[in-house]
Amino acid sequence: MDMEQLAFVNQQIGGMLKAGVPLEGALRQVSARMARGDLRDELRQFEATLAQGTPVGEALASSRLPEFYKRMMAVGAKSGDLPGVLLLTADYYQQANATWTRLKGLMAYPVIVMIGSLALSAFLALWFGPIANQFIVDMTGEPLSAVSMFFLWFPFVMVAATGAAGFTVFASRTLRNRLRWRLPGFREASLAELSHVLGLMVQSGCPLPEAVGLAAQMEEGTPAGEALDGWQRGLSAGNGRLDQLAAHGELFPPMWINMVANAGDDLAAGLLRAAEFYRSRARYRVEMMLYASLPAAVLVLGVIIAAQVIPVFRAMAEILMRMPNG
Repeated sequence: MDMEQLAFVNQQIGGMLKAGVPLEGALRQVSARMARGDLRDELRQFEATLAQGTPVGEALASSRLPEFYKRMMAVGAKSGDLPGVLLLTADYYQQANATWTRLKGLMAYPVIVMIGSLALSAFLALWFGPIANQFIVDMTGEPLSAVSMFFLWFPFVMVAATGAAGFTVFASRTLRNRLRWRLPGFREASLAELSHVLGLMVQSGCPLPEAVGLAAQMEEGTPAGEALDGWQRGLSAGNGRLDQLAAHGELFPPMWINMVANAGDDLAAGLLRAAEFYRSRARYRVEMMLYASLPAAVLVLGVIIAAQVIPVFRAMAEILMRMPNG
């Protein structure tokens, strides 16, 4: 579901609850103003279940709303501060959406360069190659040399293979999740999101093992999910310090471990501080990469064009050399 829409919905419901509107009424009013979509359907179903007298926790169990959203709403209902928890959740979705939107924008230049390069390479290889080859056969009775044909086709094959690899990564959730925790910018954003999830749940009164369990579920199939599974085993064994658990692996940097350790007994504050730090770092890295990506994209496109033009001139020179004199 769209994170920006979830943030807006949470802000609306939280504000209505603070004004004294019952949860069922707030859900009804908010969903009535929404456009058609999965989120509106889920909110209406949730409101209808609550109207039958079902407790919030049970009503959420059958919902297809995001797991973190359901867990935070259940924690808020149990703690008696549902409006405050919903507003905190809205802040989480709003900040997460802003960060990931910037990161997606970073991918625009490589995609544009890839499409343009593939189109140019295909045009030269598929259009010029056969024409040049047929022309030289007509003039000399022999086809273009294997070297000229290789240089005509090589850039197209390489660009197509690179595009296919990129599409495979994009289409595979497993590969995306793996790379998300390895690439600069994406890794910092993932650290910020995970820290925010843990911090909000602990701050709202959720037990640490339960918060780690939810985070592990959300990060299933990623390096972080594997690390969080280890944290769960450590917590079960009686080790309740996240900084010590995180120090056993290489995924969480020393800065993150120090920020959590320095928080002392106020674990939620340390986690939220780490979330803000790595969110700022992610924004900085994205801005730097955006500034660098445009000239880099122009340079890459220029290299690809040169790689295609050189064999064109080689083929033209070969044709001229094979033409009979006089």
